[in-house]
Order: sequence, then structure tokens, then C-alpha cells
Amino acid sequence: MKSPSPLILLFSSAHAFRPPNHHDNILPSTRRHPSPTPPRTSSLQPRRTLPLRSYYIDTSESTPREFSAMISWCESYGVQRNSLEFASTSNLDGGHPGIQSQDMTAYASQDLPAGTPVLFVPRSLFLSSHDIKHREFGAESLLDAEEYLTKLREPLSLFYLYVKLLYEYSLGEQSPYFDYLNSLPRRYDTGTSMTPTCYDCLPPLAGTYAKKERVRYINYRTVAQTVGWLDGAVKEDRDVSKWVFNVVSTRSWEVQDGSGERLIVPMADMFNHHYDPEIAISYDEEGNCIAFTIKDVSAGSPLRISYGFDTNPSALFAKYGFVDTSAPATFWKYMDIIPSTELCSIGLSYSRMLFYPSGDISPEIFDVLQYLILGEKRGRQEQKVFYDACLNGDQETKMAYLNQYYYEIYGRIKKHVDKFLGDLQELEGKAIRVDKETHPRIGMIREHNDFVRGIFLRVKENVDAVMAQVA
Repeated sequence: MKSPSPLILLFSSAHAFRPPNHHDNILPSTRRHPSPTPPRTSSLQPRRTLPLRSYYIDTSESTPREFSAMISWCESYGVQRNSLEFASTSNLDGGHPGIQSQDMTAYASQDLPAGTPVLFVPRSLFLSSHDIKHREFGAESLLDAEEYLTKLREPLSLFYLYVKLLYEYSLGEQSPYFDYLNSLPRRYDTGTSMTPTCYDCLPPLAGTYAKKERVRYINYRTVAQTVGWLDGAVKEDRDVSKWVFNVVSTRSWEVQDGSGERLIVPMADMFNHHYDPEIAISYDEEGNCIAFTIKDVSAGSPLRISYGFDTNPSALFAKYGFVDTSAPATFWKYMDIIPSTELCSIGLSYSRMLFYPSGDISPEIFDVLQYLILGEKRGRQEQKVFYDACLNGDQETKMAYLNQYYYEIYGRIKKHVDKFLGDLQELEGKAIRVDKETHPRIGMIREHNDFVRGIFLRVKENVDAVMAQVA
């Protein structure tokens, strides 16, 4: 998406936002530098004459973030801010008592009308999967890794960023990205960081998402062993490799231009998530990143973007490690319907089969259940009539069927809701017995389950009221 021209003009003409040209020759640019020869493994061995903390970033979860140094680093390389400030949250992490929250919040320092640019990040500062492959390490250097990952059906673009950050980590303070890396959170509550015991305390869908993140991390770490020029001690360090994977997984995004390129954009990756965001990310004609307001924002208000998964907070939790209690809906968690082309066409998807915090139920749930009931009781011919009515927007035909099977549809919803609430109760019984020191993500898992339980209880209240009226 290209930026509106007024935003480009503001940043390019305002004297206060002029990039410091005296740093142009030392920008860690993946565009300007020719593709380097992949370094030999021996060249990346730790220099024991240096103190360990000077060479490696401390990734232990209690390590504080060096955020102010990152701000200075970004601005010295041409990053520009307009009424954009950051503050640390002060809440203690309920999942692991004693560890201060490492979250940062972006907020507006003054009233901002819609369309106001708040952040400019030059293209030369990006970490780009395309540049990493083709301009930094060279396409030939990662062929073996690509072959393995292709067989495993894992995304290559994320792996390029993973390898890049492992390499930058191995350089320690010699890396031009040291201040950026040292500013990042050390603790992540993602599916990658969970234990098998954690997975056992999650509902099936959330557990599937969480395990998928973990499997991807293991695949990347395993395949990284084939990259001979990576520092052996670094790529074999499980704590470091897990931290690096969490960084690239939670702080990168895919450019929406069909190229498959993934980017990490320093400082732009500091915006938190909300399903109804204040900020949108765009790019000017030179590829520079511009973040701008898409609604009027009052001074002191948060500035957030959307990470997606707006109606699937379980997927968001597994990938990013937080529970979005502001989510407008959640998938209804029924996993036993075998998908078909027709079912998917009338609404069988995680983004359409929804329960809402109000207790309301999405129309697609009624349509899918009605379709299944007709197939069971009336045969293919009437099932097809209903299907066509759904596609053609024939509400009269749809309602005729729905009214006929109203009680049975609600009965199936009630049966599912009651069973799922019972399952959540069993999971809570497991979770309260789990040792938080051994499994520190259990607190976030219980928060996730409580959020889902709250929505299901409100749905149950509405469904029970309907069933009582019908009876």
C-alpha cells in the first residue's frame, strides 16, 4: 500500500524531520551493500578477551530492556517521530510473579487528527527477507536449508530473518543492530515458549495453534544446523535460538504486495495490537515506512495497529503470547465438522463461525448446522436447495428451513456449549495444580481459558433462555 501523498510531503519537507545525512555511510543498509560472502563459522567464534556481556546479549527472561539506547540508535539512522512517545507498563506479570512486565506502550503526546504521520523509518534500516537472501548472504548459501524447509512446508521468508538475527546476535556489540536487539523483550508467552504440560491445559484449537508454533521453531533450529557459516555455539544454544525465533515471529510482518517479503521495521514494530487500531502502516515510493493515524487520537491515548486474528484470539495468543480481551468475537470451538467446498462457501471457517462477548451467535453457525441437519434428515436435494438459498441471498427460503428446525439447531448449540464449558472446567483443574516455576506460561493460559469461558457462559445464558421459551 502506498502512502497518501500529503504524508510523504510532510516528512520530506519538515525541517525537524530531516534524516541526518552524516550517518548515511554507516547505515546498516541491506539495500546499499553488495551481497557478502557467507562468513566462515570460525570467524564468528566468541572473542574470549571481551567480557561475555559485551559480546552476547543477555536473553534471560528477567533481563531489562535497554529501550532508551534503541530510541537514540533509531533516530541516529534517520527514524523520525511526530508526537509519538513510548512508556513502560507497570503491571506485574500474573503468570510469573516477581518478573516486571516488559511491555511498552506507544501513545500520542498531543491531539492528532486522522491522517497525521507519526513515524518515518527509512528503508535502509529494515530487516528484509528478500535482501537477506539475495543481497547479504547470497541465494546459494541457503540452498540446503531451503530444500529441507520446503519439504517441511515451512515459510522460507521467516527463516531468512531467523538466520539473520542469529548472525547479528553472534556479532555482539559489533553488530549494527546491537542496540535494537538489546531493546527487545526477553520473555515471550507464545506457543513456542510453552511446555507439553502447558499444551495439556489448553482447549484443542488453542493447543493446536500453540504446538504449531513450537514445531516451526524446532524445524528452524534443526535446519539452521545446516548453515555452516553460522556460529556453532550460537545456533546450538536453545535459549538463544528460541528467543530469536520469538523475535522474528512476533515482530515481523509480510508485505501485502504478493511478493512474500517479510520485514522487521525497527520502532514500527513497537506498536501494540488492537482490533480497532489508531494506526496504519504504509510505504512511500522509495519503500520507506510511514505510520499514520487513521482516526482522531487524543493526547495520551494509545497508538496501536492490528496484528490480524481479530475474531480468533486463540490464534493471536499462540503466536504473540497475549490474550486480547478486547476481541470482538471468538471461534465457537466446534472441531468435529468435516469441511467441504459447500460448507466453506456458506461460512465454515474460523473467522465466520463466531460467538460474541454479548452472547450472540453468528448467522453462519445457524446456516452450517441447518445444512448438516438437512443432509442427515431430508437428503441431498433439500440440502442443495438450502445451499443455493444461502449463496443467492434468498432469506425467505432460508428462514423457512431455519424456523422448521429452530429447536434442533439450538439444541445442538447448547450441547456443544455445555460440553465445552465442562472441558474448560477440567482444564482449570489441571492448570491449578501446575507448578508456575516449572511452567511459567500457565498463568497466561488460565487467562486465555477464562476469557473464552466468559464468552461461552454468556452464549449459554442466551441459548438456555431460548430453549426454555421453546419448551
